[in-house]
Amino acid sequence: MAPPLSSCRRDFVIDISSLMVHANCMKRYKHAVVFLFIFVLLFPVMAAASASISLGGTAWYVWWQPAWADNKWTGLYQWNDVAGYWFEDAHDFKPSSAAMAGPIISISFLDRWTISTVTVLGRMNFHTRNFATGLDYIDGVAGVTNKGYSRSVLKWDSDTTIGCALHRYFKLYAGFKAQGYRYRETIHYYDFVGYPTINIIHSEGTDSVECYGPGLGVGVTVPLVENLYLLVNLSGVFLWCTEKADQSLNDSYTFTPTAYVFSQYYLPRGRFISYGGAASLSLAYTIDRINTTLALGGRYQLLFNRQRTGNLWSNDVTMNIIDRQYDHFFGFTLSAIYTFHIGKRG
Repeated sequence: MAPPLSSCRRDFVIDISSLMVHANCMKRYKHAVVFLFIFVLLFPVMAAASASISLGGTAWYVWWQPAWADNKWTGLYQWNDVAGYWFEDAHDFKPSSAAMAGPIISISFLDRWTISTVTVLGRMNFHTRNFATGLDYIDGVAGVTNKGYSRSVLKWDSDTTIGCALHRYFKLYAGFKAQGYRYRETIHYYDFVGYPTINIIHSEGTDSVECYGPGLGVGVTVPLVENLYLLVNLSGVFLWCTEKADQSLNDSYTFTPTAYVFSQYYLPRGRFISYGGAASLSLAYTIDRINTTLALGGRYQLLFNRQRTGNLWSNDVTMNIIDRQYDHFFGFTLSAIYTFHIGKRG
């Protein structure tokens, strides 16, 4: 879970967790509905007492090394009248970097409680071309080909949290995390069957992963000089994930000197669990005159994945084999938050 960014003002608290929304899948974000529902329920309390509402934006520049970076995948396929179960170990993807950005919303009330959310979204591109080794489990055929893989990934990451300030500079928070991605993949290679026969093989499809689960964290604010603070946050999450892939049949084919054949893979829905933690360190400066807090820092998230892969015909793999693989997500963050008050101020 992305840690919250706590404001450094003494009369209110800003708590930011990371919520990232897929532009075409708003209906999936039940946690956003929960956030609004809680806000409606608590609005009379906030109006009667003192409350602060913080609005702003955040921008990240991040590097991502996904769990499928080693490019191992499997699938049941049909080629012409032949069926097979293919396993492949292709050349690794290198980490990709990109900018991600989005809005921030935070509500603080009753002196110590905070409900918050932040949204970021970004697109990354992964490419690799090199020799790949493959094995067909059904007929025992093995092969080596020079393959090119391209994945255009839309990545999102999301948290909604409730935080409690146990001390002026120390906070505990809990929440609900949602993260995932969707990519379109293109595979293109030549299969040298034997001179002068060359098969041209091209495949396209999409893969989407969604992960949801709870998280816990702590945040510490260290005052340095007037209006300048050091923010340290640590958190952990446990996620249940699903994977769904679709092959574009019109764009997946094998062209031989004697035939033009559509290639089709059977892609069942997959699932796996992911757990780990995140840490962030940043400097925050509060401009009292305009009720605005600026923060600059960095964050790092590490997740470990477990996936049932043992049984060839009954497993939880859609395509990517990510069992016992790590997911690294790290980079720089910049945030700007404006705060205003509602209700009575004592």
